[in-house]
Amino acid sequence: MSTTSVPDTSGGRADAAQTVAALHRAWVFLWDRAEGDPAFDFAGVFGDYYDFDGEDVILFDDADSQRRVFRDAAAFGRAFTPVFSALRRAEHAVEEGPEVIASGRLAASRLVFVARLTAADGAVTALRALNSQVWRLGADYRWRIVRDQTAVRPITPEEADTVLAGRPSAGS
Repeated sequence: MSTTSVPDTSGGRADAAQTVAALHRAWVFLWDRAEGDPAFDFAGVFGDYYDFDGEDVILFDDADSQRRVFRDAAAFGRAFTPVFSALRRAEHAVEEGPEVIASGRLAASRLVFVARLTAADGAVTALRALNSQVWRLGADYRWRIVRDQTAVRPITPEEADTVLAGRPSAGS
C-alpha cells in the first residue's frame, strides 16, 4: 500500500492524524487471507508498517498462545507467520475507529476490529479485538508502528458474520 510513503509535509497534527488513521485501517485488512493465497510473509506484507530497525519496539497480542511481549517486529512476525499461513481464510472488519491523536513525530491510534479465522479443517474462530498502536514518523517521512497492543475476546461466528456483512472495502 502506497500510503506509508505519504509524508506529513505540513507538520500539522490533523494531517498526521488522518494519515495514521488511514494506515491503521489499512493495517487491519492486510491480515486478510483468501483460500489459495501463498504462504503468509509477515515482512513482505508489513515491511512498510512496522519499525523493523527500532530498538524500542514493543508488540503484544492476546492471540499469541504464549502471550509474549516482542521487542522487535521480526520476532513478532515469526510468531504469527505459521498461524496465518495455516489459515484457509482470514476476514477482518473495523467496527470502531480509528481514533488518533498526534503530536510531533508520534501518533497514537486505537480501533476495534472483528476477525473471522477459518482453519484448514474448516473450524471457525471469531474474535473482537481492541487494538492500540503508537506510530513514529521516521527521517524518511514514513509512519511506522513502534508499539502495538491487541486485546482479544472470543465472539460467536454469527456475531462476526454480522459485522463482516457490513464491512466496507479495504480502501474505505
